Amino acid sequence: MSAILDVVAEPSTSRRPLRRDAQLNREKLLAAASELLRERGSSVTLDDIAARAGVGVGTAYRRYSNKAALIDDLYEQGLEELAERSEALLAEPDAWSALAGFLHETTEPFARIPALAAFLASGRRQERTADVRSRLDRTISTLIERAKADGKLRSDFEIGDIGMIHAMIAGVVNTTQNTEPDAWRRYFEIILHGIATHPQARDRA
Repeated sequence: MSAILDVVAEPSTSRRPLRRDAQLNREKLLAAASELLRERGSSVTLDDIAARAGVGVGTAYRRYSNKAALIDDLYEQGLEELAERSEALLAEPDAWSALAGFLHETTEPFARIPALAAFLASGRRQERTADVRSRLDRTISTLIERAKADGKLRSDFEIGDIGMIHAMIAGVVNTTQNTEPDAWRRYFEIILHGIATHPQARDRA
């Protein structure tokens, strides 16, 4: 598991609305964490994140007991946004385009921030994310079944294959990020073409 998740977070269970200034600081910290994780990976510290966010270190530690707690919050926010986006894709009339769009949107962040994929695989914080995970699983399953029903997706494709796609692209990112940071896109297209059943479907990906 990524070192970024080595420390077990013990965040407060309170879900009271934050004051406006506290909410602003939270948003700054989450945005800075996302940037730094993409740039530097798991070596980033909570102090680094606070500096990038322009937030005092004391403020950062009052909000998050450690780096893992912040990553938990970042992941939960991303998972909620992903669920909302995937549900919106159900309105896409072309089943293959909807599924391909979902795969593209999810592959880049998981590939560039492996800690997020590790979090998902670990099952941590399930009590806080169970509902949104269920929503997401239902939507993904619907996107997959629609694409199969249209004859555009391999019949043996399963929801668990998505995690493997993320893992494969993460390997490409780790290998090429210093020399060809966008190389993963080519390999993603190769994978996407491999799971499609018809050239027409692949051409619309």
